[in-house]
Amino acid sequence: MIHIKASGITHLTDARYFAAKGVTWMGYCLDPASDQYIPPAKMQAIREWVDGVLTVGEMGFVSGDDLLDAVASYHLDAVQINMWVDAADLEPLQGRAEILREVVVLRDSDAAELQKEMNRMAHLITATVLSFAPQGITWADIRAGRPFGPDALRQLCSGSPVLLDIDVAPADMPELLAAVQPYGWVARGGEEERVGVKSYDDLDEIFEAF
Repeated sequence: MIHIKASGITHLTDARYFAAKGVTWMGYCLDPASDQYIPPAKMQAIREWVDGVLTVGEMGFVSGDDLLDAVASYHLDAVQINMWVDAADLEPLQGRAEILREVVVLRDSDAAELQKEMNRMAHLITATVLSFAPQGITWADIRAGRPFGPDALRQLCSGSPVLLDIDVAPADMPELLAAVQPYGWVARGGEEERVGVKSYDDLDEIFEAF
């Protein structure tokens, strides 16, 4: 079974679609500096219409006190933090909320060094979000060995739960799943064509692979 996290939810159309697909987590960006930021009041309004998913506050870089406040104030089931958040800031969250830790893959990243970084806080988190998207690294790049190949990525995913945030052509998702066997994958929300209307053809094809 693969676990799906829907990320960057900003409207009800995406929320309903992903909930119907049975995703495990639904993420809302609560970082005001991000272009995906959603005001907490709007997040709360959307989540009232979806059931059966864990609500994730995508926080970026924040202190431990701010994390605790967000979990309590917004009734979050989980938080997603970036790799620069200190271990001391995560310890107070133990038993209060799941923690997803984003580790960004660079175009010159070394798989062995990434493994060390992932291991550093593995005991404090629920899963690592191994994020290729910010640098524009796709599954086609990994298949070509840039910055490392499928075997190295499979090794990274074998030691602890890893969610892959990577762009993949719908037709290539079965290949990725067979080659890497990740714990999960990150799907992304996006803008509506108009209110309540959006095409999900590519995502439908991807979900068929799971």
